[in-house]
Amino acid sequence: MRDITNKILRHVSPAFCEDPLRVLRVCRFQAKFPNFTIAPNTFKIMHHMIHDPDFKTLSHHRLWQELLKTLDYPAPFLFFKTLFDLNWLPKRIFESFSPIYFNKDTHPLCKFALLISNQETLNWLNQMFQLPNDYQFIVTQTLKHQRLITGEYQAHSVLNMLQDLKAFSDPKWLPIVGEIAKYKGNKNIESILFSALKQAKTISAKNFPDTPPGPSLGEKIKTARIEAIAQIL
Repeated sequence: MRDITNKILRHVSPAFCEDPLRVLRVCRFQAKFPNFTIAPNTFKIMHHMIHDPDFKTLSHHRLWQELLKTLDYPAPFLFFKTLFDLNWLPKRIFESFSPIYFNKDTHPLCKFALLISNQETLNWLNQMFQLPNDYQFIVTQTLKHQRLITGEYQAHSVLNMLQDLKAFSDPKWLPIVGEIAKYKGNKNIESILFSALKQAKTISAKNFPDTPPGPSLGEKIKTARIEAIAQIL
């Protein structure tokens, strides 16, 4: 009760050392309770545990589950900060994370994409946590289309993003991109992408009945779609 009052995270028994995954759970609680601090004796034990060979035996799945749960909290950045303080996370990787505090209802995919600012960090996390495909995909696309997400609209860039997000077959990623963009000060991209998709879908091979299938037809469709999107913009 005293620790709760003083906002301190502390292990409650010597059994804490029996499972090295508990180090990540403390990191996760740090993200859940950003106003709390880790007790010095607990931190010392965590430091020993995370650098012990037993920690390396943890499966990628168990590691990822702790990180995934962290994405439900408002300050997942603190999960990584604690790992850096424990000398487990390299400095160059830690410095690439964005220290953002999120709204409670922000989608976990959105949080994850906003935390990561370069490909090296994504690669490192994938190596350590074996990220699911969806998480790798949304970060890759966010990094690739950064200028568009922040509001630099060009018709060919919009079409490229729609194609990269596979929106012509399923527009499920567009709301996620819209949520990411809102955190970057761009509130309009979701409606623009949906409008552009609707307009681009009206153009197909049927618009060019005299052009046989092949590269020439594909180029004509692409050019016509870019022109249609440009009118929307």
